[in-house]
Amino acid sequence: MRILLAASLAAAALAVASLAPADAADPAAEHTRTQATMPLHLGTYDGGQVLYIITDASDEAWAELISERQEWAVQLAAPLADIDRGALNTMYVFANGPDGTGLKGHQPEVFEYAPGGAQYTALSRVVEITWMTDPEVLGSSAEVAGAISDGRAAANDTGAVVNAPQVAWPGGQMTIREGAGATGTAYGGGQITEIDSDGMTVTFVAHPALGPGGQPVHYILTGAAGSDAAGVLGVAHSPSLVSIDGNHTSDMFLFADGLPGAGYAGFQREVVAAIPGNGTYTPVWLTHNVTWGGSPNATALTTPDEIELHLDQDLVSVPGAGGVLNGPVIDPFQNIVTVLGGVDLSGASPLLGDAGAPVTIIEFGDYQCPKCGSWFDNTKPAIDANYIQTGQANLYFLDLVFIGPDSSTAAAATYCAQEQDMYWDLHDTLFENQGRIQGGWAARDGVVGFAQGLGLDMAEFEACLDMDHTERIQFNRDQAHLAGLRQTPSFVVVGPGGIEKIAGNQPYGAFERAIENVSD
Repeated sequence: MRILLAASLAAAALAVASLAPADAADPAAEHTRTQATMPLHLGTYDGGQVLYIITDASDEAWAELISERQEWAVQLAAPLADIDRGALNTMYVFANGPDGTGLKGHQPEVFEYAPGGAQYTALSRVVEITWMTDPEVLGSSAEVAGAISDGRAAANDTGAVVNAPQVAWPGGQMTIREGAGATGTAYGGGQITEIDSDGMTVTFVAHPALGPGGQPVHYILTGAAGSDAAGVLGVAHSPSLVSIDGNHTSDMFLFADGLPGAGYAGFQREVVAAIPGNGTYTPVWLTHNVTWGGSPNATALTTPDEIELHLDQDLVSVPGAGGVLNGPVIDPFQNIVTVLGGVDLSGASPLLGDAGAPVTIIEFGDYQCPKCGSWFDNTKPAIDANYIQTGQANLYFLDLVFIGPDSSTAAAATYCAQEQDMYWDLHDTLFENQGRIQGGWAARDGVVGFAQGLGLDMAEFEACLDMDHTERIQFNRDQAHLAGLRQTPSFVVVGPGGIEKIAGNQPYGAFERAIENVSD
């Protein structure tokens, strides 16, 4: 593709960081910005603590090992293996020694570089360290080198390269986005909304894009080659990215004007030339700014081929590009801990209550179900006061949709509220305003009115509501059937003493007994 490399992403990012959110008029808006909670790993650099994630690996065996270890999919990015070793960080993984939280069950990984230095990059060659004598815990690459040089340990360069962005490091961390979390179109101000060092998770803003075939994907931003761009985006400055040649990067097209949408400047979402699974994918993007030049004939461009065609016909231009980003493509809808009591919670609500509570109540319901409404009004308040608010139990809600089309609309509405961190607000509002079955109160206009009353960003909410949420609804319905539950409301109560199931609108005493039984 003919690409002119000139202006940096930093200039573009600085120009658009303060833009107000645009109306979602992009006809390719099949998905929206959301959040992704990912597992953190503990590492060390120069004796200090590092918190990092792993998103990609050049080697299939390492991708599988890390995916299983962290219960989050690591994508295969084979081209990373051929990057010049001088452009990489080094991550030392310990194959034996004291038990610990490391990838192989021993001490935490040691990094050669951290953000703040001219050689930092998240792309790290994996060097395995095996103790030949009595092991000890090492905290720096210098200590690792010393152990190797005097024969106490042996090093094996595995040939694998992983994308291991550092979220927090000695003396610094990625910027935490303030305010509306993942909502809005501005890309500046930070790429993470929370670092949970106790639960060892980090929540990223997941940006929507279109893949080489026009398929919807999400990506996160973790590093930028330019210091200005890194500062605006709130990511780690990664100078070594500039030394990676074009054979090991993928193209990302950003739109500086055209149709309003969820892209970086408030216009249509990005288009990327490679995604996991097609053999050429890497998480390193060479960015290209596409402009319509104010043309009133702007349309949605959904593939690199469409951009090329419009470029050949002089309908768009690519006046400048060249910024390099670390932006791995991820599935934001993975759950780190997904199964409790035999129920897969991948499609469940956010957790209500303390994550450390010993007992979990899993509720299956339909927003149009009168008995679910009765349970919400008459039994849940006491459970909330006596168990959830006191930290003795927590609760998930899964949709068991069966009454009618408005039940599906109501469920979808809560998913869209979840993207703005207001799932439970809309959930409660729906039950508080429950009306006649298929009476219109839970149809599209009804849920839009409830969302507006709660103060949600309506452009984002309605764009999300127009998506197809059938897969999540069906998945949750399947979980109920697999658990042997056939009516609403129904419950699975899980604790250290076992599992109990409750079918129907049972009174408070039934839950009191079940919680007591599973707490033993």
